[in-house]
Amino acid sequence: MNAKKVLAVAATGAVLLTSIAFAQVDTNTLIAQLSQLSPAQLSAVIAALQGSAPAATPTGFVFTRTLTVGATGDDVKALQQILNAEVGANLPITGYFGNMTKAAVVLFQEKYAAEVLAPAGLVKGTGIVGNMTKAKLNSLGSAPVTEPITEPTTEPTTEPTTEPTTEPTVGTTGEEGTLTAALFGSPSNGTDVKEGNTDKPVVNYQIKATGSDVEIKRISFDFDSKVWRNINKLSLMDGTTVVKTIDLSSDVFEEVTVGSQYRLTITGISIIIPKGQKKSIQLAASAPSLTRAASGIKVCIPTNGVRGVDGTGLSVYAGQDSFTGTHRTFNVISATTGSFDVSITPTFKDQNKQTSETAETDNVIVSSMDVKSRYADMTLKALTVTVTTSDATVANVVSTLCLFDGETELTCNTAAASTAFTDFAVSIPKDTTKTLTIKAKVKTATTGYAVEGSWVKVSFENAANSLSAEDANGNSIITAGNNYAAVANAKTTYFYTKFPQLAYVSATGLTASPLTSATSASYGQGTLTFTVTAVGGDIYINTIATTTKGVNATTVKADGTTSGAGSTYSFGCQADYNNYNDQYIIREGTTKTCVITFNSYPAATGFYYGRVNSIVWDTTNGAFAKTMTWPDIATTWKTSQVNLVAP
Repeated sequence: MNAKKVLAVAATGAVLLTSIAFAQVDTNTLIAQLSQLSPAQLSAVIAALQGSAPAATPTGFVFTRTLTVGATGDDVKALQQILNAEVGANLPITGYFGNMTKAAVVLFQEKYAAEVLAPAGLVKGTGIVGNMTKAKLNSLGSAPVTEPITEPTTEPTTEPTTEPTTEPTVGTTGEEGTLTAALFGSPSNGTDVKEGNTDKPVVNYQIKATGSDVEIKRISFDFDSKVWRNINKLSLMDGTTVVKTIDLSSDVFEEVTVGSQYRLTITGISIIIPKGQKKSIQLAASAPSLTRAASGIKVCIPTNGVRGVDGTGLSVYAGQDSFTGTHRTFNVISATTGSFDVSITPTFKDQNKQTSETAETDNVIVSSMDVKSRYADMTLKALTVTVTTSDATVANVVSTLCLFDGETELTCNTAAASTAFTDFAVSIPKDTTKTLTIKAKVKTATTGYAVEGSWVKVSFENAANSLSAEDANGNSIITAGNNYAAVANAKTTYFYTKFPQLAYVSATGLTASPLTSATSASYGQGTLTFTVTAVGGDIYINTIATTTKGVNATTVKADGTTSGAGSTYSFGCQADYNNYNDQYIIREGTTKTCVITFNSYPAATGFYYGRVNSIVWDTTNGAFAKTMTWPDIATTWKTSQVNLVAP
């Protein structure tokens, strides 16, 4: 034993001091070594030889980083002292983590298996000082560290800065391993990354571990162009699971060959590949905000681009030569700018609405529009509608219009022939539809419209900039180039204080029956049933079915022309009957069922059906001045068709 070792013994503690006492050296050599010690150091040696040396387990030390083969530093020295005391390792206190230290760590982990290995699902020690092992080591002494730990600088690549949350799961401790990387067929060359894509795979390698489990710690990818100009992020994926995402800029790339080779090195990862198995390691691109398009971008893993750690703690590598055929190409292309369709909600029909005689009526729904986003997510920011009313001045019928998303009021404006809604934002995901409603404040008869039955119609305005939106890629969307079914198909809302609420119930198709007469060889008969609810007061409907009283109905050919001579119909309601005025009375708040019977004797052979044209009614006995002639009645209140034969 030389003098340097004696000095190290005196400085570091009882374990090595004790080893001096039992070393097989001659007396003269031992005396020569001891003569070089200071009085304090000599006292420490004497105390150790007498069994009163200070504790071998260091106090006042906290382990903060993961330690494995190749690590150096004061924390490794402290580890070696603890291992000597806890498992009798008899390690030299060198501050270097070698295979002897690793073997002692395995013994320590298995000694405290319940606290170190079991929480990570392990039964055998790994020889790596990770979080569980550090926690146990720190429990042996809790004073703060007095000097910072300096990371080794000899490692050629940057290792993780974030510690794993559990012990590494390399389960083949002591076994040497190798890695291979092979380019996989999917994705193929020419993958398109579009503006708005997230984590679109562009290259896939099958990486295999042989001989032992291997923990992948670092992967590099080479590109043949400045890819950060085209996409925003790259994600490393273990199968379909994102391991790490890198925000791209020139700062994260190394220019390997000026103008033609740029390397992205991804560190801070831990991907375990079990012995004899493969894993699909993909690189995926995201382009939420495109700066420029590009085609044929090459990407590959270079030689030694993959670094892992095998079961012995040694580094193993894999990769292929850059751009010599073992690469993939992908394109970055502009996505189609978002667009939209605007249409009247199918369930919104022409309607009657009750209003007040004494005050303005709030929140009367007068329009419902469906806005569908196409090609991209969209945010709607402004909308202009066209308003027409029974009065030449819109404000005489409705004073205010408000835009709603469900029950949420977005914005309001004074009603006018062209009413703009601004200062709101409604998100509409790609290929989905948002239903927006417009509600009105309706004037009273004394302050606004002069007669009951005044109406309003609200449609989307097909004019420049009448709709303003922005898609997910920041593109501005305006009216031009979009679809507007809401323009021509707007529905009418009529305002009354008293009115009949009509509801279609059912219809039986015209049934053809043989008939021998001068007018027809067959006739058709069918029925249509509806209900009438009296809102706000009693409602009167004449029992005589004509164009000016009661129900106006007819039988028509499939092409919409009249059937000719011989068509009749009758009308009846399960309601109070006033024989003097030939009228049905539907009392306020009640609902009555009415049936129209069609009889058709066609003058020409063809397909026929019965339909309702209008309903004449009033709120006063004997007067029939109000007519409901809705397009929805003429197009939907009808029977099915039947073929009738003329004589």
